[in-house]
Amino acid sequence: MTEDITELAPNQIFVFGSNTEGRHGAGAALAAMKWGAVYWQSTGIMGQTYAICTKDLAKGMRSVPLEDIKEQLAVFAEYAKEYPELEFLLTPVGCGLGGYAVEELEALLPAFTDNVILTWKGDMSHFVEKCKICDDIVSQCRCPSK
Repeated sequence: MTEDITELAPNQIFVFGSNTEGRHGAGAALAAMKWGAVYWQSTGIMGQTYAICTKDLAKGMRSVPLEDIKEQLAVFAEYAKEYPELEFLLTPVGCGLGGYAVEELEALLPAFTDNVILTWKGDMSHFVEKCKICDDIVSQCRCPSK
């Protein structure tokens, strides 16, 4: 899913789960660093990324209440609505390192406009860079010509 997103088109925004300190050192937050996420900034737009705070590092997993995440998702939904020319790749924020289940996240989701893509649903192949020789995902390709 998230690890399959290896590049972004100019109009795409990578939406990821952050922590209260904005320390983007693992998971989707670490991946977001290559698209402009700013260390020490925990929420909002940064380069080609948008952060939603889902974890308090001092408290561990499941430390940002679901109601707080729901509020941030509503703010994000409004932001995405204001920029229909952009495509937002929403990763399963709060899952993985945040400790919540995907089902818990899905219960929080507001009605999104068509420009918000839920990356854990459906076919992500059009977001994945493929090797021109073997058609494998570039990050997993073992072609000798690389």
